[in-house]
Amino acid sequence: HPQYNMVYCMYQVYFEEKGEGILFPQQPFQKVMEGKMYHTLLVQNLIGTPTILVNRKSFLDVGGFSTDYKALEDWEFVVRFAKENLIGFVPEPLMNAYLLEGGVSSNQGAYFESRCKMLATYRKDMEKAGILDTVMRDIFVRAGHYNAVEGVKKIMMYYLTR
Repeated sequence: HPQYNMVYCMYQVYFEEKGEGILFPQQPFQKVMEGKMYHTLLVQNLIGTPTILVNRKSFLDVGGFSTDYKALEDWEFVVRFAKENLIGFVPEPLMNAYLLEGGVSSNQGAYFESRCKMLATYRKDMEKAGILDTVMRDIFVRAGHYNAVEGVKKIMMYYLTR
């Protein structure tokens, strides 16, 4: 499929304390798993970085991973990549991932800061696609799970007023 400059697959995620796996990605917001995925990826992080196979030239053309993010640099990269490229999907789990307590994925402060930064960066595209409210709602629902709504409001205002 030469039209795809990136391909990803499903994967099984295991959480250390539970020992059971969950299959990812789950059904996305806009049900778009391949092709033009830009708007889907603005809302939901579907692509597990270890599952990515990417054309080197295309990777370099979009600037690779940004060093401006404390977390979610992989998500921000695939969003930026999807704006310019088509993405392919293999609908079967080809890898296992293990999330460990204290790992990079567990830093909630960095997560919310990066998510708000992405919101500010891609806000105009989200507005045009009619998904800005959905993205903001998701951020605040997640913040509510950590009793962090007020802190996230401050972070969001910081990035949206810069």
